[in-house]
Parts: sequence; structure tokens; C-alpha cells
Amino acid sequence: MLFQGKDGRRDEIAARVAADHACGLGSPEGCVVRGELALTGDPRAAGRYFRQACNDGHPDGCALLGVLTVDGRGVPKDPELAVGFWERSCKAGSAIGCHNLAFAYERGTHLPGDDARAAKLHERACSLGSASSCRDLGQMQDEGRGVPEDRAAARSHFAKGCDGGDPLACSSLESLEDRVLPVEKVYVRVIDIGYAGPRFSKSQRDKPAAKRRAQAAAMKLNSGGDFASIAVELGDTGPTPDRERLVYKQKTSSPFLDAAFALAPRKASVVDHPLFGFQVVYRTR
Repeated sequence: MLFQGKDGRRDEIAARVAADHACGLGSPEGCVVRGELALTGDPRAAGRYFRQACNDGHPDGCALLGVLTVDGRGVPKDPELAVGFWERSCKAGSAIGCHNLAFAYERGTHLPGDDARAAKLHERACSLGSASSCRDLGQMQDEGRGVPEDRAAARSHFAKGCDGGDPLACSSLESLEDRVLPVEKVYVRVIDIGYAGPRFSKSQRDKPAAKRRAQAAAMKLNSGGDFASIAVELGDTGPTPDRERLVYKQKTSSPFLDAAFALAPRKASVVDHPLFGFQVVYRTR
């Protein structure tokens, strides 16, 4: 459905025409592709295409309609309905639906937190082709969260996610292989404060403004402030702050690791991550 121009870039105009034609002829897959092409510039149109695909029985159409519905992008905001779309699409074999449902259980957003259920859903999504869920399942196996601790299984799932094109899975695999033995670890929570530029930052604020927010968050934490309230006030994580996570000592250093292991418990510092933007690292114990 997608075409390549002479310069190697995707010819979105040709793809849009082809997807429009296919969708008009009753192809749910064509409607999904057309919706994906509309996501950035016209989420309302994307919602219409995804709804048509979902009504015609395409699991990914339902899953992507849920992604829009949970945040109210182009459609009325309704997290409960979004969860319903993900449940329906996951049962029908959508990796996107299973991954989003797993993430909701793992983070406790719109559903009660349930790591064991999240792990099962990540496993299903991974088997259906979600590289992100392969990585997330590997992380849970590495930490023994929701599943028994199993470094060999974690390595396998990180590798599968990396092979599937998830750069964070590749980083997790490298981190696992680079771990110092015997294991040294600390527990941290992180507040992401992004800016325009880093790959996984959705924020459009400028870098100096982001840095000021990050420094303010670290100052409040170091003065004994509540992590959750500070994360909601100044971070980019929305109403659900980052959960506690394990960080392992590595043979290869990084600013994030250096900060985490240099901190005393209940203290914070700021690092600039090339993929996420500023991160306020808070050591919990």
C-alpha cells in the first residue's frame, strides 16, 4: 500500500490515493493505512477511518481507534471505551491492542495495576509481532516483576524486540550483557521532562525551559517533596507517575547510571538523555 519515491522516501500522496481507493472499495486494511497516514495532520479523519475499519472487523482498526479515544485525539475522550477497543482487538489478534492493554495494566492507567496480567498480555503481543512488548516482557522478566526472575528469558525477549526494530530493546540487551557481576543495583524513579528534538520526546518546549523544569523538580525532591505530586506537576508522564525501577551497575558508564549510583536514598539529580530529553533521577532506596 505504501510507495517509494525516487529519492527513497515514502510517497505519501500515492499511498493516500491507493488507501482511499482500497478503503472505498470496502478494504478494512486500506482504511487502517489511510487512518495512519492522517494521524499526524488530521486525527479527526484518522478516527473516522479507524472506526470504519473497526466496524468492518479489522482488529488494528479497533486498537488504533482506542489509542485516539484514550486521549481524545480527533474523537471524544473516553478511557473506558478505549480499554474496550483494546480488549476486543487483542482477542481478535491485534498486537497493537494487546500491547496497549498490557501497558495499561502495567502502569495502572485506566485499569487497576496488575503486573502478572500485564506480563501475559505482553507475551501475547510479542508473539503477534510487537517489538515493544517483547522488550517490556523482557524487562519484567529481568526484574522479576509479575513473572519469575529469568535473565535468560529476558535476554531472549530483548533480542527479539531488538530484531523487530525497537531501539530500546537493543539498549536493554546491551545493558544486560554489560552488567557488572556480582550484581550491584539501586532503585530509582524517573521524571521525564522532554523538549523538541529527542526521538521519544513528545514535547515541543525549548531545551532551556525543559532544563528549568527539571532543575525545579530535582530541587523539590531534594527538599523532601512528594514524588508523585511533583511528577504530575512538572513531568510529561500525565496523571500516572513513573513506577519504581531497578537500575544495574554496568561495565560501560553513562550519565544516567553515574547519576543513579552517585545518589543517596531520597535524593535526585538531572541528566540529559539523547532519546528522551531531561530526566530527573530520584533514588528511592
